[in-house]
Amino acid sequence: MFAMMNAARLGVAMQGVAAAERAFRRAVTYAQERVQGGGPIIEHPDVRRMLLTMRALALGGRLLTLYAALAPDARSALLIPVAKAWCTDAGMEAASLGVQVHGGMGFVEETGAAQHLRDARIAPIYEGTNGIQALTLLRRGLMRDQGTACAALLAEIDQDPGSSPALRHAATLTSESAAWLRQAPPRAAEAGATPFLAMLGTVTAGWLASRVAEQTDAPPGARTAAGVFLEQILPRVHFLAHVVATPSAALVGMQPIL
Repeated sequence: MFAMMNAARLGVAMQGVAAAERAFRRAVTYAQERVQGGGPIIEHPDVRRMLLTMRALALGGRLLTLYAALAPDARSALLIPVAKAWCTDAGMEAASLGVQVHGGMGFVEETGAAQHLRDARIAPIYEGTNGIQALTLLRRGLMRDQGTACAALLAEIDQDPGSSPALRHAATLTSESAAWLRQAPPRAAEAGATPFLAMLGTVTAGWLASRVAEQTDAPPGARTAAGVFLEQILPRVHFLAHVVATPSAALVGMQPIL
């Protein structure tokens, strides 16, 4: 039963990667052809930011999914819910950026950019919503066995000679957040489960991306995307660490929403 579910979740994770990659490919082609301000818009720094973010998300998701699929059993069990949720959220973010790169043309059917966004939207929902994946990580990955597999992964990232100071610091923040969640009241821990999953996915993908950045024979575009991941996406861990440890009273209480 769990083998079937895990295989399905890995498949959905790769669907999120595919959505990010396809949205990127369509957007980069459009940006090369669309002339604005004296040249193709791919020359504009903000457009480059969006395109490179899309490619970095696709790369990080691909690395995370493959690593989760091939890792030893305990680490694979830890990372499969992370891959399913992180990659499908990344697919949504990339597809949304793809619409933005197209501008107004992205909102109509002619370009196909909006279709990528609609197609990507189902992936965070099925095979267990991403909120369920976060609770699975919390209960099975952190509460059971005191989070041994998670601690081992973060320790390996921290002790890897190839890890940069920024990557080591991100691993430390994630470890501290894991410890906070294990001791938090149940509702506070549940409120922090989704941002913690995003933390663990980001730091793990960042660790894997750092290996790509070091490979001199890797495709130049992949090395560029890996660098962007480390410089632009990995810092999200700092914000997420704050969110995990400071759940709003409205999240854990029962105050009226309307």
